[in-house]
Amino acid sequence: MKIFRNLKLIAVILATIMVSSTFVACGGSDDDEQNEWNSSNGNGDDSSSDPTYELVKKNISASVSYGDYSWNISIKSKLASAFPEKSITYGVESGYGDYQYYEHFKFNNSNQKNDGNGNITVSYPVFVGDEYSYEGFTWIGYKGLKEKKANGESLNSDERDLWNEIVKVMNAKESKAKSTYCGRLYAQFDNKRYIYYTFGQKPSSGTTNGGGSSNNDGGTSGGSTGGSTSYEKPDIAFNDFTAYQTKLKVVYKIYNKDKAKVTSAKVYYGTSSNPTKSISASVSGALITANISGLKKGTTYYVKCVATGKGGTTTTGTTKVITNSSFASSLACYF
Repeated sequence: MKIFRNLKLIAVILATIMVSSTFVACGGSDDDEQNEWNSSNGNGDDSSSDPTYELVKKNISASVSYGDYSWNISIKSKLASAFPEKSITYGVESGYGDYQYYEHFKFNNSNQKNDGNGNITVSYPVFVGDEYSYEGFTWIGYKGLKEKKANGESLNSDERDLWNEIVKVMNAKESKAKSTYCGRLYAQFDNKRYIYYTFGQKPSSGTTNGGGSSNNDGGTSGGSTGGSTSYEKPDIAFNDFTAYQTKLKVVYKIYNKDKAKVTSAKVYYGTSSNPTKSISASVSGALITANISGLKKGTTYYVKCVATGKGGTTTTGTTKVITNSSFASSLACYF
């Protein structure tokens, strides 16, 4: 049964790759030799060593948020006007921990939205590299199934079960991947990369891959309000869920529980992407748990969490989950 379910999952993912926009990442040994811009002081701010970089900084900006297992990247660029004779490409380099930016990816028309006026948006997975190759593979299937629903097509029973399994696979590794992820955006021309924005976590050691400017850490989910000098706003994210026919158990994780001191939380749910119904959630250690009942079987629901602590209030992004369509699927094993 376990082998069959894995083969079925792989088959669905392969099918979705054929009909959806996908990411093809390039390793550090790209055939195009890259001369990455490196600052002499390692923090990406020695613009005097490269006047072109100073002009790049003045003509591009970016913001990054996190949600739905993805870094949601928004870029505003005037580089085409600043360098009219150059062929400019954009991309992201990424890695984990202590750290190698061992994977880079070039944005193109198949994976980005570009209005032609320098405004670019792209969704990039939190799972990259060999360490998360399987999760990255399932992420493609997740996006394919999500695109199918967005196009007005209904998921059949097998696809709904597979959706839940894919989500569980990614949930099992999301916390680690997000907490150790290091990313940076670049613009490239004349075989040279100009790093202009970093996000995720700061590398835990070394600066040999330093470059461009280090703006801010991005990588938050939803919005935050309030705050104090003594405590931090809660840093929370969707962690896990258990689906039944008419109920759901959803769990969120607090990544800074000792500094946030979360005192209360609510989970909002509903069948629209802006859920309005709410239920009080329990807070125990680093976990926020809510049991939602009275649901319809085989139905897609959206959930989000609002947590309040001594440092303020944080609202997560929404996560899509599906109740089971039959009793048998409630007993399905998690591979």
